Amino acid sequence: MIQYMILLSIVQHMINAYFVGDGTAYTLGSVDAGNCNFLYSGYTNASTNYAALNSVQWNNLANCGRCATVQCIDSRCSSSESILVQILDQCPECKYGDLDLSPSVFKTLTGSDPSRYKIQWDFVECPISGSIKYCFNRGSNNYWVAIQPTNFAYGIYDMKINGISSRIMQNAYYYLSTDKWINTSSIDIELTNINGDKISDTISGTAGKCTDGISQFSQTNTQPVFSFDDMDC
Repeated sequence: MIQYMILLSIVQHMINAYFVGDGTAYTLGSVDAGNCNFLYSGYTNASTNYAALNSVQWNNLANCGRCATVQCIDSRCSSSESILVQILDQCPECKYGDLDLSPSVFKTLTGSDPSRYKIQWDFVECPISGSIKYCFNRGSNNYWVAIQPTNFAYGIYDMKINGISSRIMQNAYYYLSTDKWINTSSIDIELTNINGDKISDTISGTAGKCTDGISQFSQTNTQPVFSFDDMDC
């Protein structure tokens, strides 16, 4: 029955181009406090306009950093405006289509104190500027390197570190190198986003710090060609 309801929601999204679920509210202390563990988000309003994504669409952290526009469609709603949020966290108890929203976003959309309201939403382009940034996990060293790409307009589908596809860590949005030893002063990166665009950078990094790349994805190609459901995370 649950699988049928999920399939029904996916079909509805394909027809209507948005997801439908329940909107709730919660407080995230800081941008890096979410399950995504972002050292830098790239979205100026991330500290106030954030959301936790339901566990079904969480896709093993692959949707971290993506942006979505959210609208309240409940009959009790005080507003029909759409608000842009960034995915910074997971809502384990939420069902397919649900978002747990920041208190300020929830209040603006519903006019209500935290409760449960029907919402619709869809992934959209994040309003970013500048190049891709690469943040190094605080435990990174020459023998263990985990890198977090950030400041992207669309979701990241794949990250190659020195020519080898890497996996997202299980508990934070970092891509983990499989090399037994890596020169952290010169690392070749290739990123592929969900639209199929690729960029390359050569970076150096320090544990717990972010470094600027010199590349950024084109924002003219807006049609996804990859699905996170097909990823081997």
